[in-house]
Amino acid sequence: MLVVGVERDGDVLTPRGGTVVQQGGVVSLFSETGPERTSLEAFGT
Repeated sequence: MLVVGVERDGDVLTPRGGTVVQQGGVVSLFSETGPERTSLEAFGT
């Protein structure tokens, strides 16, 4: 599972090592095998 984008306040950010996921943001994930329950639970989904 790879975080490929973070949308925050109308801007789309390419995540880097210091990127912080904040409440209300939209996170885009990529996975070759589909969503993993544990990964989705980490984001409150």
